[in-house]
Amino acid sequence: MPHKKRKHIGLLLAGLVVASIAGGSAKADDEKKLVISSWGGAFTKATLDNFVTPFAKEKGIDYQMVDASGKHLAQVQAQTSAGKITWDVIDSLDEATAALMYKRGLLETIPPDVKKVLEENSAPGMVTDFGVMLSSIANPIICNNEKVKACPSNAAEFFDTDKFPGERSADSNVFDMLILALKAVGVGDRAPTDEELDKAFALIEKVQPSLRTLWDSGEQSMQIMRNGEAVITQIWNRPARKLVEESPGKYTVNWQDAPYGPAYIVVVKGAPHPKLAFQYMEYYATHPEQQAKWSSTTSYGVANPKALASIDPAAKEWLPESHLKSVTHGNIEWWIENQKAMVQRWRQVIGGS
Repeated sequence: MPHKKRKHIGLLLAGLVVASIAGGSAKADDEKKLVISSWGGAFTKATLDNFVTPFAKEKGIDYQMVDASGKHLAQVQAQTSAGKITWDVIDSLDEATAALMYKRGLLETIPPDVKKVLEENSAPGMVTDFGVMLSSIANPIICNNEKVKACPSNAAEFFDTDKFPGERSADSNVFDMLILALKAVGVGDRAPTDEELDKAFALIEKVQPSLRTLWDSGEQSMQIMRNGEAVITQIWNRPARKLVEESPGKYTVNWQDAPYGPAYIVVVKGAPHPKLAFQYMEYYATHPEQQAKWSSTTSYGVANPKALASIDPAAKEWLPESHLKSVTHGNIEWWIENQKAMVQRWRQVIGGS
């Protein structure tokens, strides 16, 4: 990879821009203020409109949204090390990161009475010991039809830069890109062998010179495609929908082998306002009409089956649940045990060192 590309990706790996959206005029030490970490852009707006603002109004509290797209683990680790937890809730933490953080003691266990309410209002499997599902996310491949002769239709073709040339981008989430590479070498949802890992990293190394940058938010992935910095990329399903709808015919989206998994509302261990945080979880779970509106806006799945039944059919087509025969989940247990080594190896390959 040329020096400029390497520097750009290095900055993305290291950098974090945090933006805050505050409701009301309460001071930071106000006991009736809920601090929620989110993802920014349209995702945060949908969460505000459908859950946070009405919940805050009902409870008579203030709130603060802190956008830390893709950097939740690092930020909670930093807060924990400093002995000063400032976040109460993370509003949609991907399964791999959530499971890892829970194992490391960085997330609260849901109290039994709260868990009962969540389970009564959610589809089977949507509630864990640490969270309730808010958003099922897939990472399909998208191509600019004006810039490529053919769009990769699966994981193996994404890494085949000879047959499918073109500048690429990819998710900065190591798990998602590694799962795509493992799928390309024939690994599904089981734990890979050492030989399969070597083959997967060889594919990542092969595609690395074509990687212009790594994105860590939906807005960034769309901008990369709009400005032509990349013509092929992994992309979350909601940004994919937005690009297709704003420029009909310009983009092709392929769901085959797309990394897929749920994300969860979770409460940070040692949260300043745990009671409010778990009440917020309950509010989300017990308002299916608002879940349906949120899902129709974002194109991500929700927990309450009543909500899923009332989502607009056009919006439902962009939900991962409409493509379950095509997507790949990965092995979360294996990832938890091997995350540190895999991230280190990935950085060595992506950084060109």
